[in-house]
Amino acid sequence: MWFFIAQYGWRPQHVRKIKWRNVLFDSKGKPYAITADGSQEDFKTEAPIIAWLFPDVKEALTTWMKESPDISSEKPILPWRNAFGYIEVREMTDSLLRNHWKRLQEKWNLPKLLPTEMRHWVATACRKANLSRQASASLTGHDSSSGGSMRDWYDFPQSQETLEEQAQCLPNGPLGIFRRANVEVLDTLPDEAITLMHDFFEGKMGVFDLAGQMEEIRLRQHAGSTQSFEQ
Repeated sequence: MWFFIAQYGWRPQHVRKIKWRNVLFDSKGKPYAITADGSQEDFKTEAPIIAWLFPDVKEALTTWMKESPDISSEKPILPWRNAFGYIEVREMTDSLLRNHWKRLQEKWNLPKLLPTEMRHWVATACRKANLSRQASASLTGHDSSSGGSMRDWYDFPQSQETLEEQAQCLPNGPLGIFRRANVEVLDTLPDEAITLMHDFFEGKMGVFDLAGQMEEIRLRQHAGSTQSFEQ
C-alpha cells in the first residue's frame, strides 16, 4: 500500500481495485509492470494505469506473491485485512484503507500526509525528473488530456515506450530521490577536497560554495605544480 501511494501517487481507489491480472510478467515469470484500464477496473476516471515496477516495488510484490493467500487473476493484489492480520480475499473498503494508512504512519512515525498530498508530490517528482506529461499521467492514473495542450490531446505513446521512459527517468521511483548518492572518492584528491565533499553530502554547504572552494583548491594545486616544474 505504501509503495502504490508513495511511489506512484495512486488514489485509494486504485490501491483497492488493482488486481493480479493487471500485473505484467517477463519471460522468466518476474513481474515488471502494472497496467489497468480505468473503465474496466471501475476507477474514478477512465484514465489508464501504465506503471513500471520500480526495484523496491518489484521486490515487495514478488515477496507478497509468495505469501498472498490467492493470486488468481480476478483477486485484488491487496485484499481485505483487519488490524490483527486476518485476510479475506475480497476488495477492501475505503475506511479500512484509511485505517491501514493511519497505522502505517504511527508505526513508522511518518508525517500525517494524506494520499492526495502524496499524489501531488509524486506528480511534482515526475516533472522534476523530466518525465513527459503522458508518462507521468500513466504512472499515476491521471487523465493526460486534461491539460488541453495539443501534445496531450494527440500524442499517444505506446505502452512499452511509456514504461521505458519511466524506467529511464525514474530508475528508483520518486522515493529514489531520498537515497544517498554513491560517491567514489579517488585517493589522488587532496585531503581538503575530500573534506569538502563530505561536508557537501552532510548538508553543511551548498553547490555554489562547493564549486567555489573546489576551484580555489584546483588553482592552488595547479600553481604548485607549475612552480615545481619551473624549479
